Amino acid sequence: MRHIVAVRLCALLLLVLASTFGAPAPTTAAPQTFTVSKTVDTADGVCGADCSLREAISAANANPGADTIIVPAGTYTLTITTTLEDDNADGDLDIRDSLTLIGAGAATTTIIAAEGDRVFHLLATATVTITGVTLRGKGETPDSGGVLLVTPGANLILRDSVVRDGRAVRGGGIEVRGDGVSPASASATIERVTFTANRAASLGGAISVFNGGSALLTNVTITGNSAGNSGGGISVSLDQTIINPPKSAATLNNVTIVRNTADDDRNDIGEGGGVSVRVDEQVINQLRLRNTIISDNADLSPTPARVNPDCFNVLESLGYNLIHRSTGCTILGTQTGNVIGVSAQPGALLDNGGPTPTVALLSGSPAIDAGDPAVGSSCAATDQRGVARPIDGDGNGLAVCDMGAYEAPVPGDADLSVILTAQPDPVAPGGTLTYSVVVLNAGPAAAGNVQVEFTPPPGSTSIQTGGLGWVCSSGSTLTCERGALAAGSVAPALTVTLTVPPGGGWITATAVVASSQRDPVITNNTGVLSTFRGRPSVWIPLLMR
Repeated sequence: MRHIVAVRLCALLLLVLASTFGAPAPTTAAPQTFTVSKTVDTADGVCGADCSLREAISAANANPGADTIIVPAGTYTLTITTTLEDDNADGDLDIRDSLTLIGAGAATTTIIAAEGDRVFHLLATATVTITGVTLRGKGETPDSGGVLLVTPGANLILRDSVVRDGRAVRGGGIEVRGDGVSPASASATIERVTFTANRAASLGGAISVFNGGSALLTNVTITGNSAGNSGGGISVSLDQTIINPPKSAATLNNVTIVRNTADDDRNDIGEGGGVSVRVDEQVINQLRLRNTIISDNADLSPTPARVNPDCFNVLESLGYNLIHRSTGCTILGTQTGNVIGVSAQPGALLDNGGPTPTVALLSGSPAIDAGDPAVGSSCAATDQRGVARPIDGDGNGLAVCDMGAYEAPVPGDADLSVILTAQPDPVAPGGTLTYSVVVLNAGPAAAGNVQVEFTPPPGSTSIQTGGLGWVCSSGSTLTCERGALAAGSVAPALTVTLTVPPGGGWITATAVVASSQRDPVITNNTGVLSTFRGRPSVWIPLLMR
């Protein structure tokens, strides 16, 4: 009997040892790459050969680890009516696990929000990197974050993108919302991004940093946004009902904040068309800035004593900032290199080259060559377009980086760019096609003797040109000229109408712009456009007897 018990004990011990040391370790799911294959917004729970953006995010949420989502060129409109749930079933795209989302570029990949909801909602402990997209709001979100909402525990990295057309209570473009307990409990790192045409009913037309959230902005353009209350560009604030709340914090480096508006409903409640920092007895929120421009913003409050167009409350300077009008704000910290009381002379928001539109500094701007001059200083190594800093923008023989997100070229340079479009697209074989060539000058100097060389598709016939101020010569390559084009302006469109050759397939046209001025950025001087020739439809009458 003892022998049997001993044998059984030995067998049991061997089983325990085998299960502990001999069994294979449990496997964890490896990060995966999901490629979106359609623009239609569907949610069948499967991301295979037929995969929507929503289905790709659901698959990434279900797969532990930092997955990657590839979003090809196209317009992706979220159409499933929102119920304001947080499981990615409808409305906005709810992200619960870390991932990297890569678009084909802000000019070609666009994601549009569902009516009454935002585009992205970052939840839990997700760290999400988004690059190369345009994110557009649609209608007003009943909560905050009209395009993106970063909630407690989540972290956003946003690069080379455009955020526009958002509508929300706070943060028309984005809200970074902390938990009201811990500092930096939600965070955003934003680089080479443009915020425009966003609105908040209350605070932060473009960006709201709230309740202990934190944000780091580098090479960012914020223009054309508005708030019904304060902070047409950026608001840093907190829930004033919380006892001992953490401070909210934003740090800006080489940021351009121009032409934003506070109190856009003119009800006399609101300050700081550019930036606003809320302060109370419990905590002083923090907005730190260096090499940054806050200029030409507006406060539409009807009472003159309450008009604070560019900033409101306490700002912490790290040096080398331009603040157009400091009425309503106190500037603490390092004053070295600060320029107060003059406009930065910003240009319009244009395609000045690079992945996103930017605001150029016009010739004579006090922000040119006015950034931190120290070698290896805090100035970003490139500007928002990717142009290397520093450039001798004032022509004094010393290259110093500029304030803001745009690095001005050498004086006398004219940064021209061209946009080439065509209608109809596709075109019938042997049909009529009209090209439009739009030339822009980001300056800083006027461009003299502007010239476009247009190469039509081979085999094209009946070529005709038009456009105010353009004079063209004929040939296999058209040479079209006009006079000077002022800095910061757009020339009337040059049109080329022609008959395309018969046959199917793709045809390609090219437009190249030049002038008598030196052009510091030639990568945006050429437009290449391919148009598809579809087979003409054939109508066969049905003969009936």
